[in-house]
Amino acid sequence: MGAGALGSKMVMHLGRSGNVNFMLVDYANLSPHNLVRHVLSGERVGTSKAEGVRETIVKLYPAVEELPSLAHQDTALSFIAGEKKEGLADHRHLVDATASQIVFNSLCSADLPTDLRVYRTEIADDGRIGLLSIEGASRNPRLDELQVLLFDTAIEDKRVSNWLTRVQTRRTKEIGSGLEEIQIGLSCSSATMRLADEVVSLHAAAVTRRLRPHLTGQGEQDGLLAATYFDHDGTLQSSAKLLKPFRRVETHNDVRWKLHFAAGVPDAMLHLLRRASPSEAGGLLIGQINFKRKIVYVTRLLGPPTDSRGSAYAFYRGVKDLPETIREVERRTGGLLGYVGEWHTHPMGGAELSGTDVEAVENIRNILDPVSLPTLVTIVTPDGIHPHIFEATDPHLDPPQIERTTIRRFFADYSSMEGEWIGDEEPFFL
Repeated sequence: MGAGALGSKMVMHLGRSGNVNFMLVDYANLSPHNLVRHVLSGERVGTSKAEGVRETIVKLYPAVEELPSLAHQDTALSFIAGEKKEGLADHRHLVDATASQIVFNSLCSADLPTDLRVYRTEIADDGRIGLLSIEGASRNPRLDELQVLLFDTAIEDKRVSNWLTRVQTRRTKEIGSGLEEIQIGLSCSSATMRLADEVVSLHAAAVTRRLRPHLTGQGEQDGLLAATYFDHDGTLQSSAKLLKPFRRVETHNDVRWKLHFAAGVPDAMLHLLRRASPSEAGGLLIGQINFKRKIVYVTRLLGPPTDSRGSAYAFYRGVKDLPETIREVERRTGGLLGYVGEWHTHPMGGAELSGTDVEAVENIRNILDPVSLPTLVTIVTPDGIHPHIFEATDPHLDPPQIERTTIRRFFADYSSMEGEWIGDEEPFFL
């Protein structure tokens, strides 16, 4: 999907090496300003990009009467969620080279054939970065999860961080702050985009090389996030990381919301639970909240600050160094990742909020409700993860009523035990 500058060069690389069993989809005609970086030449101006690329590949094989290649001058959305969706069942791989946020969102929410592998390739940061995202088996990790993990790499990778902070500066200046999504790819349909042909060619070659084993059935089943870094002075670097499936959990109190935990985060929670047991432990969750999809993506967690206190019945999270840590995460990711919620353990079990938890939720809501952010408190028990989420419009919780009593009165009221009590009647809470 997408026969623009990047897509056309990728298809030509594949076509020249014999991979001619494909369907190419693009609604646009070739424009004069496309010629500086498109695989087609001037005689094709005004004609279909998709059909032009297909015919060019067909001419590479003059001795073959008919190749199993197709071209459609249509939108990608027609095949993802429209009247031509049934046609996807005839294919094993879907490569999105449209650089379209609309197509990205549609792919993330679409119910695609179970055996269809999905890929997305883009050029970012004015040509400095070429990206390839490959979904895992059964669409886990999915494109949206891979994108959030890409943003998370900015916490350690200065090259990604520089890109995201540049985008943040630009969008704040031109559009305003508060956007929850970022447009990664660059579309060659823009007459004002400045991107040299050799930059597109380099990224197209790198992406095609990464794609080839997957298209021939030799690739890994895990997700993959690959990047090619190309500086303006010609310096070239690349990286690739295999990514295990996310753990997707419905919230305990609101089935509309889901939490998507990056691989390793649930295990880290359980490790901290066992290490602190029988005392409770906890900390903060880092990630991104998507309000449209009602998904909280958790890419990493922060453990208990050094000034925290835990017992078998409660956990009091400290604050030492937390504000500085959160601000640094936000700075390095261009404001795309940050604090999304709290987590703590119940080593003895129990997925429900305790009285102390309810009070904590109400205290947090007093801060987050006025800025329309949800309050997330995740309870971790030995048998699972139990998130509780509250939107600003949800009714507030009633803290449990605390009844003051004494040991003597408690047993007089709630048991038939007889006998004399020795010692002072110290008050306790029921």
